[in-house]
Amino acid sequence: MKKLALLFFPILFFSCADKYVIDGTIPNYRFRNSYIYMLDFFDDSKIIDSAFVKENEFRFKGEADPDRPVIIQAGKLRSIVILEKGKTSVDMSGLVKTKGTSLNNILSEFHANYTQLHDSFKQNMPDDREVDFISIDKSTHNILQNNNNNIVGVLILTLYDKRLMKESNFLKIYESSGEFIKENETIKRLYEFYSRERGIYKGKKFVDFTIPDGNIDGTEASLSDYVGKGKYTLVTFWASWETTFFRYTSDLKKFYSKHHSENLDIVGVSVKNLREHSLGAIQKHNIPWPNIFNAGELPIELYEIKDIPLFILFDPEGIIIHKSNGFNIKDFEKFLN
Repeated sequence: MKKLALLFFPILFFSCADKYVIDGTIPNYRFRNSYIYMLDFFDDSKIIDSAFVKENEFRFKGEADPDRPVIIQAGKLRSIVILEKGKTSVDMSGLVKTKGTSLNNILSEFHANYTQLHDSFKQNMPDDREVDFISIDKSTHNILQNNNNNIVGVLILTLYDKRLMKESNFLKIYESSGEFIKENETIKRLYEFYSRERGIYKGKKFVDFTIPDGNIDGTEASLSDYVGKGKYTLVTFWASWETTFFRYTSDLKKFYSKHHSENLDIVGVSVKNLREHSLGAIQKHNIPWPNIFNAGELPIELYEIKDIPLFILFDPEGIIIHKSNGFNIKDFEKFLN
């Protein structure tokens, strides 16, 4: 009997070696004595597991899979964890506050570094500067480069994409990545989006659309009423609820005043916004150029807009020559030849 026990011991030990254990703390005591859920990262409608929160602590355990990230969720609190072999601790007070296993440590380090950089630039740089963290920060670049064929690389590109780098850098990073990243379905969709955006936008003719009650008087308005009429046209895609746009209105007015009499028109397109809210914002900020109202989501679909505000400059023939999510007078003036 003792010999049998000795024979079984290595088998049991081996099976434990491929397990993950996630020990977590949650800062909000309203979740005490309730359940917390583990969701699939790529489809958060799928519940993988649940755990009981005792006081403010919980534990998940199961078969390890170092290629599988999950979301731990309690109410609006979310944390991302990789189901890596070994013991990982999770602090639910942040999106990525994990430690204990190698991949989770790397992801947590990256997130902390990114957050610090982002906060610093947000405080010290003008609003109209677009920051490409991959280009300017060596440690950020190195972490991504060193994880260009594993799940950490997938998560970095999925979670941060446009907040971390310009689209041209995303494409370069994708093209230099290993098959693990290239074969991920989410990364494939992002790559297709950025590739399509690069091909459709710059150098391509504008895509027209018509809004039945798009004019201020409720009559029909089309983008072709303004674009391709022999002048440069700056189209601003905006909404009253996206307050970032109003940081640029002062410079937009200067740009409009300086060039309108020569060779420039500006037209605003209010997306996903009620007419009365758009009108109220225009009056409040004394916006002098015409706008197309009640555009809904049609321009977003036609122009594959991911973030607003978006500023697109068309040449006199209606060809797209520049686009940006921020507005800088000098950047746009150099295209007015």
